[in-house]
Amino acid sequence: MSKLIDIKYRIMQLDGGTFQNLCDAFLHCEGYGSGYSLGMQTGTNKTASGSPDTYFLTAENKYVMVMYSTQQTDFLKKAEEDIAKCFDQKRTGLSEDDVAEIVICHTYGRLHTGDDKQLRDLCAKRDTKLTLIGLDKLAEGLFFEYPRLARDFLGVSVDTGQVMSISEFIQTHDNNKMSAPLDTEFLFRQEEIDTAKEKLSQSNVLLISGPAGTGKTRLALELCKSISQEQGDHVLCIRNNNLQLYEDFLDSLDSGKNNLVFVDDANELSGLSFILNYLSESRSDRKCIRKMILTVRDYARRQVLEKVAEFERPEILKVGIMKDEEIAQLMEKHFEIRNPLYLECITSIAEGNVRLAMLAGKTAAKEDSLLAINDATELYELYYGKQIDAIVHTETGIISAGIMAFFEGIHLEKLDILEPLFSAMKLTEDQFVTDLKILHEMELVDICQNKAAKMSDQSFSNYLIKHVFVDRKVLPLAQMIEVSFFISRTRTVSACNVLMNVFAEDTVRRYVKDQVGIVWEHIKEDSEKFPSFFKAFHMIRPIETLLHLKKAIDAKSFQPFDVQSVDFKKFETEKEIRDTIIEIHIMPIIRLLDGRSVRYSLFSQCCRRTISIIV
Repeated sequence: MSKLIDIKYRIMQLDGGTFQNLCDAFLHCEGYGSGYSLGMQTGTNKTASGSPDTYFLTAENKYVMVMYSTQQTDFLKKAEEDIAKCFDQKRTGLSEDDVAEIVICHTYGRLHTGDDKQLRDLCAKRDTKLTLIGLDKLAEGLFFEYPRLARDFLGVSVDTGQVMSISEFIQTHDNNKMSAPLDTEFLFRQEEIDTAKEKLSQSNVLLISGPAGTGKTRLALELCKSISQEQGDHVLCIRNNNLQLYEDFLDSLDSGKNNLVFVDDANELSGLSFILNYLSESRSDRKCIRKMILTVRDYARRQVLEKVAEFERPEILKVGIMKDEEIAQLMEKHFEIRNPLYLECITSIAEGNVRLAMLAGKTAAKEDSLLAINDATELYELYYGKQIDAIVHTETGIISAGIMAFFEGIHLEKLDILEPLFSAMKLTEDQFVTDLKILHEMELVDICQNKAAKMSDQSFSNYLIKHVFVDRKVLPLAQMIEVSFFISRTRTVSACNVLMNVFAEDTVRRYVKDQVGIVWEHIKEDSEKFPSFFKAFHMIRPIETLLHLKKAIDAKSFQPFDVQSVDFKKFETEKEIRDTIIEIHIMPIIRLLDGRSVRYSLFSQCCRRTISIIV
């Protein structure tokens, strides 16, 4: 309780004007409404002559007269004089019947019971209530109820905002307009709730894990509500904001009660071990935790699991991304969106991310137009605008973020393979690592044990690829494709697919095709590089693909053999044929031919020649 003592000490040091402003704010928080200060010079901390110092109006248009005193000697005499002034009609212009209550706020800490009664009797004779707010009551109110006032007027940080009730947690979260609201009807996950309760019956700690945007927090809160209603647990919700939370936590932990503690994003909480230590029911101070529920993203599950295992064997509940049909039902429930075209577009944009789905649904419902969400670009700009602005403010942040999004996941111990990219972008490895740490602090990149980094949000990753390499052109996309392809073929193809399919812009699609074409032309004579690139991007250039196939087939020698001479053993597994020409799928090429005879003729020649070689 050292902070409570500190609050009392600091109140005692206040000048009269600051003390009066503090008490005005305190009484407002106590429900007296907006006061009218007569004892202050407007807009200053300087006192002025007034009787009373402040007054409030009741709902019955009666008056609450407030007097303030920092006098440390002969307080009883001063209080009697103040009460007399409140009843002095010549001073106030009010009759005694108009005065419903007199409040005296003071810093005198030694008022005896007899003195208290004497003052109350003075008011009781006039049928008026007397409220005395002394140093102890004021300090305890600031400490337990109104920590914001302690911070604003005294510079004392009582509450770091990390330990909250369920309602406070939801309100704090929903104040961020870019967050998917938590104050919503709980849907779809009742089976998970039942499973979670069963797991908590087997262990005192439950880890709820899953990717970003899957609804882990919403599920955990609903679980806490349900357990609290059924078993009467006192629920504490903890969210990290990188401030020390020890005192807040201990002050919030109820002694002798069943405490249920929920920690959101447990991997981000530096004091997790301290809290886990209170799982013991044999603690002498009787402050203990009955059950704990932790949310953690998949990448950090092992890290948190190992920490928890030092205290308790935890149970794990894995939560997957939301299904398209579930997102569609959310849109119908919250925004009354039933149009299949709208729903298809929203689910495509969201990719299971309920937060982005809610934003898309809100936009579609407000504009009542499919065009408002047909192109994901504007939604991404609205949803991720602040994050982009923050990244741009760093010298190399946008470059590093683009690389990170393009590859999605990177081994930090194997950054040497990215050296060609670093060189092309004039970026050092140290700068890249520093940028990743900043992105991690911004919760845009997940870093696991300083060994691996991964984009936290798939939708944001999609947007970054377009923003960095198409909109800003930090590096020509052709150069990015050529260098990256021979680092990670899979991720390069995936990034190009994102640009082609997620963003419904013809200009983007044409740009990607043109950039792929530039790489095609640049390496087509390179016998080592081109074959793999050709296999990956042949669909971009169908005519060139057919010509290349024909050329490759014509170059092969004809080798006839007698099929009947082959010894086909019964039940023998057919051997896999690995050949670039054969591996390129035929049907996608047919779809791109558009029925043109010249292309079909060329395609037919390729097929006949290929079959003759095989058979």
